[in-house]
Amino acid sequence: MQPLTENIYRWKWRQTLLAYDLGIAEMVVRNINFLLSHNKMTQDAFQLLDTHVSKNIAETIEALHKDNLIPLLEWLMSWGRVEDAEKVWNIMNTSVILEKDIFLKYIHFLINNKRVNRAAEIWRTQTGIEGLTNAGFENDITGRGFDWRYTPDNDDKWTIRRTTSISFAGEHSLKIVFEGKENISFAHLYQIARVDPLKTYRLTYSWRSRDISTDQGPFIDIYGYDCKGFYFKGPMIYGTNDWKAQDIEFTVPENCQSIVIRLRRQRSQRFDNKLAGTLWLDNFGLQELHSPI
Repeated sequence: MQPLTENIYRWKWRQTLLAYDLGIAEMVVRNINFLLSHNKMTQDAFQLLDTHVSKNIAETIEALHKDNLIPLLEWLMSWGRVEDAEKVWNIMNTSVILEKDIFLKYIHFLINNKRVNRAAEIWRTQTGIEGLTNAGFENDITGRGFDWRYTPDNDDKWTIRRTTSISFAGEHSLKIVFEGKENISFAHLYQIARVDPLKTYRLTYSWRSRDISTDQGPFIDIYGYDCKGFYFKGPMIYGTNDWKAQDIEFTVPENCQSIVIRLRRQRSQRFDNKLAGTLWLDNFGLQELHSPI
């Protein structure tokens, strides 16, 4: 019967289940690879294979064709299986041509699971980027990995866009327009960065403003991504200003290996409290400061 049903999708899953019940391991593995290669019953196929090998990731990798390792990695990430995902990544990195999308997904996954050091190591290897990513907004913002993450707009309360009309350095800057409709609390633009514990750094950036209203202006702040009690902030931005260079110096706590650099605005308590105006950001940098010998 097997040769007659080799390429018939409608019977393949039932045949796989029957082979599993009968203990025909070779057919189970062959059919699962077929289903995965044709993007059919993906979740069910991985669940069955996982049960078949008693969640042994080494046996799972051995059973699968190399072209099915990427969907395996995505499946493991969806279930938050960090250690198993790492083992699959290490195999993929030497045997599979990696597309940018799966690379960004995996970095994003590691960061979200507080594996920032490992994510940074892979990020440097794959991109060659040291320090902050897309520091001058010269590239499209991916919103994943160590790139900037942001909410581009929220019910017309603000808009965030890269622009070439005004910049401090290079050809682009980031333009944030506050529409003056509400007394908003804003924390919707940020980047995660790896740092070394107990070292001192200087964050530098440039900003420009036009008609920023209210007593509570936007500002850049820094807090610990994988630690608590660590917080620094720059000055609030008000009114209309030409480009200004700003810096924030900070020392990383002993238990901290990553930080968040964020644009923040807190609600105002004044009657005239709706935030309006335009802000441009550009030319971010993160420099380690060496202590004098």
